[in-house]
Amino acid sequence: MKKIKRKSKTSPRRRPSFVVGFSGDEYPPPGFFAGWFDQQYGGPLHIRFLDSDSHDAIEARHVDWQAKITLVRSDEEVSRWQDQVGWEHAQVVEVVSTSPVGSMKQDVVLFLSRLARGLTLLTDGTAYDVIAGRHFNPSDWSDCSLNDFHIGDHVCIKEEEHMLDGRQWLHTRGLAKFGLEEFEVFLPRGLSSSAAIDRLLDLSVHCISQGKSPKVGERVYLVSNALDIQVVHHRTHPCSDGQLNLRQVEWDH
Repeated sequence: MKKIKRKSKTSPRRRPSFVVGFSGDEYPPPGFFAGWFDQQYGGPLHIRFLDSDSHDAIEARHVDWQAKITLVRSDEEVSRWQDQVGWEHAQVVEVVSTSPVGSMKQDVVLFLSRLARGLTLLTDGTAYDVIAGRHFNPSDWSDCSLNDFHIGDHVCIKEEEHMLDGRQWLHTRGLAKFGLEEFEVFLPRGLSSSAAIDRLLDLSVHCISQGKSPKVGERVYLVSNALDIQVVHHRTHPCSDGQLNLRQVEWDH
């Protein structure tokens, strides 16, 4: 009887957490990069070469957290990132999380950001936070040490005018890093958004600590604001790099 050959399953390519673009040949040797990390964050950062012929692909590991760092050699892939991110850098490095399932998400996110910060500073390039849709230049990282976890370093609030009725539309970007859905709120036109931004960030901190997103109809009490927030709707919204899974919230203004 003829044996049926089964096709080997290939694991899907993981989405990078960060891409770092730079020009020139200033890509740091892995040993130098590990030394920088150890000096900044105490280390040790362990480096494992994934290709015996070059250091284009390495695994960086610290404690229980690890990531694959790859210097992109495909011109097609470099062009794709140029189009998506809107930069002209000729060199691109991808940082992909390979931390085991069950790792504390705050720790993993902080570790990945530290790696991106180091690559940006050492190449004098630009980091792009893929999930938050956010750029970091060397000057941004210089003012952001990442010594501790702060929500504003990893989650941002996007503010736009709603196309249908002119209301202000605010929504989070970055909660997907923690396995959570994003939040959105609509404000009357002309109303200051500063309080809403603080509330969305505080709500993000609460949900990250709980490890789950509240369901539609559920209420969340924020002690820091003495505020009751209710989830009233759930929807998806297309964006340039995929779609956002959004949970609309409301509170008494």
